[in-house]
Parts: sequence; structure tokens; C-alpha cells
Amino acid sequence: MSFLGRLFGGVGMSSDLADARRHLQSRVALYLKVLFLITATFMGVFTLGAVINAPEDVFRPGNLGGYVLIVGALAAWHYCRSGSRPVLKIHGVEGAGTIFFCCASTLLSFDIPIEAAPDLIGALIVFCVLTLRAALVPSTARRTFAIGLFSALPLVLVAFYRYPSIPLSNAVSWQGIFLARAVLWGFAAVTVTTVTSSVIYGLQTRVQEAMQLGQYSLDEKLGEGGMGSVYRGTHQLLRRPTAVKLLPPEKAGEENIARFEREVVETSRLAHPNTVAIYDFGRTPDGIFYYAMEYLDGFSLEELIELEGPQSPERVVHLLVQAASSLVEAHEAGLVHRDIKPANIMTTRRGGIDDFVKVLDFGLVKHAEVGGDVALTRDDALTGTPHYMAPESVTQPDLVDARTDIYALGAVGYALLTGKPVFDGANLVEVLSKHLHEEPLSPSSRGVEVPQELEDTIMRCLAKDPSKRIRSAAALKAALADVPGSSWAGERARRWWLENAEALRRRRGGGGTASKVVVTGSGYAVQVDLGNRPAR
Repeated sequence: MSFLGRLFGGVGMSSDLADARRHLQSRVALYLKVLFLITATFMGVFTLGAVINAPEDVFRPGNLGGYVLIVGALAAWHYCRSGSRPVLKIHGVEGAGTIFFCCASTLLSFDIPIEAAPDLIGALIVFCVLTLRAALVPSTARRTFAIGLFSALPLVLVAFYRYPSIPLSNAVSWQGIFLARAVLWGFAAVTVTTVTSSVIYGLQTRVQEAMQLGQYSLDEKLGEGGMGSVYRGTHQLLRRPTAVKLLPPEKAGEENIARFEREVVETSRLAHPNTVAIYDFGRTPDGIFYYAMEYLDGFSLEELIELEGPQSPERVVHLLVQAASSLVEAHEAGLVHRDIKPANIMTTRRGGIDDFVKVLDFGLVKHAEVGGDVALTRDDALTGTPHYMAPESVTQPDLVDARTDIYALGAVGYALLTGKPVFDGANLVEVLSKHLHEEPLSPSSRGVEVPQELEDTIMRCLAKDPSKRIRSAAALKAALADVPGSSWAGERARRWWLENAEALRRRRGGGGTASKVVVTGSGYAVQVDLGNRPAR
């Protein structure tokens, strides 16, 4: 935990100060809300009883003081529930509010008849308030002890000044007994709540330490993919947000470990800007393998299709060219992705560039060349996503090569143009059967207005026979460059992001405004508004 986090009494589990402040403010707001509701409920009952039985008591000093406490708790709650408040002010409101509430409540017990034991009523109030605070507000034991001490002090004053000095015996007076009782109750309240805060704060610290992987702290679990869990993380020194993928020990069989290591090693070999960047890789003493990759704020193409439907031909060309650029480098390095699909391609804003594409999840990658270090994805294994699988992926997995990715990218372009996959069906077998035996309908036959050059390029990518497809990702880029029409890059892309991005996030997140991070179908982290999408 950061130095400032410790100085301010513990502000949650996130090492990022902004997240920690938000966490602290939300917990303090909850504490003050509960305090307000409890006070309002009790005062409502007392006032109703006075109205029925003794109307003249409605405005007695004790009740007036209670109304002041309600207003104060409401004001403090309202202050902490909205806006972005500085940490010191949040702690000031919480600490001063607790002390004032306990002191005022105890002093108001002067208005209670002696036979009702006002010292015990005051002790009960202090005990409840301090316990509630210890449970809800992240705080060190030292801070809790100090606040508890000042909160319990009025118990002693009430006992000393409220009770008469009537001797019980030669050595003991009633005042002495009640004073000792107040001291014991105050001591118990302070001790119990201090221990409670210490335990809770200690557990938070231990969890924080446990969620540390090398230079990365794990802030929030995002979801799970086929090869492990994904967390949002932060580099401790650079404060750079990352997506951290873990392979937990229960999945760490020899083959899984080898595949996990292969995934990060192969992806880290790729340096193209349109390929997701790998930052780091390691293994904890507990046997957890992990790697850190860049954290992207944007949309997967799968989400884009679901939320907005068919895309303009100009934008489809813009997106496909970038995805093909990523594949050019991979194929030249002898790597085949094998799982190109809309969920594994993201569009984002990067370095001042709008609609910047990132190709994700090289987890099924294999070497295109024969011999050498044989890929861990078995050559006879059925891998990929049915709606985007080339025929040879089903019938002859050992013949999978770069043209298999061309087929899949063509299927992605088809889905972007039409809003629908090339083939659909009731089950996996039906979809794969159509990929094997049916010729796809052209986008224009589905009512889509598309330049003939773009349609021809997409349909050539979808040829059943690999030899009849566009031969390479570089050739696909060249073919897309020949498609006539206005360019999408630049002003049009910038305008789309300015006018549509936030609206799409609200639709995706159910209308909320607070952001969370979830995992797309590829098991990759994407920032979205309130709401979750299923992990792969």
C-alpha cells in the first residue's frame, strides 16, 4: 500500500490514489447514511410518542438536540455522496462527525431521568456508533483509538456531573460507582472498536500484498478466458494501467503451462502497432504464471456489430486494413493466429488516432512452418470459433496456414458489412457444415450497398479452396487499398468517436455513467459502463 494510503488511515485495496479516494469516499458516505437513517428512525419514534402522549415534550431540549443530529448527519452524508472530495476533507468530516455525534448524544442524556440510567444509554450509543464506523470505514487502529477516546470521554463527564454524591458506604458513593461504570463502558467501546479496525485493516493490507505480482498490483478481477483469469492492474512505479492475465495453479498442468508461456512469448515477438503489446511475464513463488499487456479503452468489433449493426464500407475498409497489417507481421514471422473473430479485434483511440485497431489473443497461434519447435496446439485439434473457421480448420487442421486467417478476416469483414455472420445455425455442427458445403450469399444480395471491389475482395477471402483465396495479408491490404470511396480515417473517424462512443457505452452498460472493466469474448480487458458481458 502506498505511503499516502497508510498516512490517511487505509483507503481500500487499490494502490491507485484516485481509486483509493473514491473507495474511501463511498465507504464514508455509506457510514454517514446509516447513521442518519438510524437517528431519523429513533427520533421519529420518540417524536410520535411525544405527539400522542405529551405534545409539550416535542420541543424539549433532548428532542431539539436529536433534530440537530439528524440535520448534521444528513448534511455530512450529502457532502460525501456526491462530487470528488479531497481525502483530508473526507477524513475530517468522518472523524469530526463521529466525535460530535457521540458527544452530543451522550450529553443529551442529561435530559433523561436518572432512573433510566443515562450513562448506560450514552454508552450504548457510543458503542453502536464506533462499531458501525469500524465495520464500514477503512481506518488504522491508531486513528480508530483516537476517535474512540474523544467520543467516549463525555460518558465520564455525564457520570461525574449527572449523578449526586450520595454515599453508599463510608468509602463508596453512588457517583463513584456510576463513574467507574462509565469508564469501563467507554474503555470497552474503545477497545473493541480499535481491535475491529485493526483486524479489518490488517486483512485489507494482507490481501493487497497477496494481490501483488512483481511490479504489478491487481486492482479488480475482470473475468476469465479460456486460459486463465484477467485482472486490471497497475505498474507500481510507472502507474501505468495494464491488463494482467493469470494462469492459476489449478489450471497449471504441464501442457497448459507450456501453452501459456508460448502465448506470451509468441505475442511478445510481434511489434506491430496494431497488435496488442505485451509488457512483462513472470511466475510467482506460489506457482502462478502471469503476463501483463496493454490496457485498452474501446470496443471489440463484436460489440460494435451488436450495438450499432452494419458499418459503412469506408469504415470496414479502414478496420480491415489495420487488422491485416497486424497479420502481415505475424505471418512473416511464421505465426498463424487461428482465432481471428470480431471479439479478438478492438477499435480504440490511440496516440491521437481514432479508430485504431488492435488484434488480440494469439493464444491459439501456431508455427506455419513444419519442423523445429512443434506448436503445442495439436495439428489435428479443432481450434477456433465456428462462425469464423475456414473449411480446412475442420477437415484438415494440419494444413492450417496464413490463408486460414485470411478466411477468418474476410468473415469478420462480412459481419461488419451485413451485421450478421457469413453462416448461422442452430448448433456448432450446422454452422461448420455450411462453412464446408454452402456458398455464402454476397453482402449485396442481403441488401447492403457495397462497392463491387470490396465485395469481390471479401468473397475471394471466403473461397472454400485455400488456393483460390487472396494469397496473403499483404495482398489483402493491397486489394482493400484499391476500393474506391472516401476515406474513413481522420475527420470522419474523429467525429464518430465524439458523437457516438459515449452513447454506445451507455447502451452497452444499461444507461449507467460509472465505468467498469470487463472481459470480451477473447478474455481481454475492455473498459465499459455499468454492465457485464460474458467471458469466453
